[in-house]
Amino acid sequence: MATERAGIVLLAEAAGGVMRHVIDLYRGLRARGWKVNMVLSPSRIESRYQDELKELDQSDIRYVPMRRGPHASDLKAFSEIADILKNQPGETILHAHSTKAGMIGALMHSRVRASVFTPHAYRGVDPTSSKFSKAFLKLVERTYSKDYDRILAVAPAEMEYAKTIGIRQEALRCIPNGLDTSHIDFSKVLQRRGKVHDPLCLGFVGRLVYQKNPLLFIEVLAEVVRRGRAARAIIVGDGPMKAEMLQTAEELGVASLIDWKGGIPATESLPEMDVMVHTSVYEALPYSLIEACADLLPIAATSNYGSEAILRSRLPNNIASSPEAAELATIVLSIFENESVRLEQLKTLEEIGREYSTDTMVSRIEAEYCALASA
Repeated sequence: MATERAGIVLLAEAAGGVMRHVIDLYRGLRARGWKVNMVLSPSRIESRYQDELKELDQSDIRYVPMRRGPHASDLKAFSEIADILKNQPGETILHAHSTKAGMIGALMHSRVRASVFTPHAYRGVDPTSSKFSKAFLKLVERTYSKDYDRILAVAPAEMEYAKTIGIRQEALRCIPNGLDTSHIDFSKVLQRRGKVHDPLCLGFVGRLVYQKNPLLFIEVLAEVVRRGRAARAIIVGDGPMKAEMLQTAEELGVASLIDWKGGIPATESLPEMDVMVHTSVYEALPYSLIEACADLLPIAATSNYGSEAILRSRLPNNIASSPEAAELATIVLSIFENESVRLEQLKTLEEIGREYSTDTMVSRIEAEYCALASA
């Protein structure tokens, strides 16, 4: 039984999709009989995840403040996390998620039975980084990743990147993120998607930060309107770039067309959208794309590890060859100017949505824990 093996500690500082992943993994493991604890930083947890965390067993959750970037407080965080691990009953498998937790977790290797790291997009995959920055990031990422017993990439290209920085092959696994689709009636969603809103509604989902490139979304909206298509937009997410986005929207004359939803669950607004415009500079495997597929929401995307993994084999024409507003606008309009193309895409999106399941994700991660616990 799982309860006779090592306990699991999930360590995370990050927000957004990382928190979605950690909560789903916790629930899945608990349902299978594992003893699981979460050590989380309270600093960047969005309100929707705070509400979900309150519904869980609070004795399983410890909050340790951690800064996203390097900071003097890291020493205190390290000490607190070390004490938590020391006081865990029996043997422990530590599973760190995203960069900051990965760095701290790397220092805990000798304190646990085994250690696992899910990068959720190495920073070095940013294609806009300078040659010097990429070399530096590769060195740093290899340094804190190399001693983990397992590195779990969420996209094939991310695993290939891990190889290039020197992570040993035997430690690498590719386990994509998953979504609980058991409650979705795809036939009803397909019926709902049969009609397009007037005006056409473009959607953006993500934190309003550099990585997500939200200014490009504003430019795409403006380009679609410039080409004579009546359109509006919904933006789900919040972040430091909102003021700059507002200014850009004013300058491009589309401010009145945008409905700012803030940090609500994306699933609440996906049905209102006709197309998701995914503009990220770099990603691993974002939940926003999986959720869009499960809601049969067509996607126009920039090229990154996530969009390549999800769309390239089935909807290659939905990925722009360059991060330019003009090309993304062309993709958006090409979908909705040909009804047969759009309806065919809905069937393909259903196939993709069914593939990325939470149950599969948890099963594959659990198998790695079992292998490490019995090694």
